[in-house]
Amino acid sequence: MNYVYIIVLVVIAMALQRYFIYLQSKNYTQILLDMKNKGNVGVGVAKGAFSGRVVIMCSDLDETVIEGKTLKGFSTFSRFKDMPEVTGVKLDDLYNKEYTDKKYRKSIKTAVEQIRNLKNKEESKEENEEEN
Repeated sequence: MNYVYIIVLVVIAMALQRYFIYLQSKNYTQILLDMKNKGNVGVGVAKGAFSGRVVIMCSDLDETVIEGKTLKGFSTFSRFKDMPEVTGVKLDDLYNKEYTDKKYRKSIKTAVEQIRNLKNKEESKEENEEEN
């Protein structure tokens, strides 16, 4: 009889976990869509054994960061926080800056590289359209 209670508790815990994962995924998608409306977006992810870091940054055409958000840890209770230290900073400055946190450095560099790649794709697409 005690096993029934344990199984019920495990099933409830699994259902709650799925619900919190759904909420976190919904939050991530909403932030990404909001930033895409503002400019070029890059996402950087640095994984670790027990924690990680996700950075989402948005920049304008001048390669100046409009907005940045970070998620630290992989708990389903973690939420994105604003990064006021990157707002208004050029992508080159962020990329070349030395950071003490290795995961933070890796995720910022990956996000900057994604923004640059997106910008290069858009520029090459515009050049091809002008030639035709």
